[in-house]
Amino acid sequence: MKKFNYYLKKLLSWSPILRVTDDSKYNKIEKGSVEFRISFVSFTLGIVSYYFFTWKPKEGSKCFHKLNLYDVQKYNENIRKFEIQYDEYLEELKEKDTTNKKVEKEFLSRRISEIETIKGRTFNKFLAYIALFVFIVPLYISKMTISIPKLTTYNIICVLIMSVFCKKKVHKFAMKNTQACQPSI
Repeated sequence: MKKFNYYLKKLLSWSPILRVTDDSKYNKIEKGSVEFRISFVSFTLGIVSYYFFTWKPKEGSKCFHKLNLYDVQKYNENIRKFEIQYDEYLEELKEKDTTNKKVEKEFLSRRISEIETIKGRTFNKFLAYIALFVFIVPLYISKMTISIPKLTTYNIICVLIMSVFCKKKVHKFAMKNTQACQPSI
């Protein structure tokens, strides 16, 4: 029953009408989500989500609520924290001798090139999957026109559930392969 609730909430998180979202994850429903916002109508424009006739347990009901991605991710706080860390790094760098600076420069440039290579491989895999999809789907379009009258609500729900399941499996596969390609430090 928990899986059914999870997938129902996930499906409703994509809908602009009767939307269920998690503010702490910026409209994304995950397994760890515990506090939900229920909205009658909502839509997202760029980094801002607008909710109309919304309810959240701690806040109660509101006619309008606006959620900004930068507020959720604490963007300004993170920038200040990284500024401090960067300033500390520059101070440490001033104290190092030229040999250590060259070694660190070489290490960082290699890491950047390795990461760029991983990104390129991932993008090439993505393009290959798209090419396969674009090639295979037209082959079955003619068959689908024959089977469309036979579709029922049950079949459509099964297809939607399978597409969500397959998407999750492909994402796990891609993440596993990306992590396997990353060099250890």
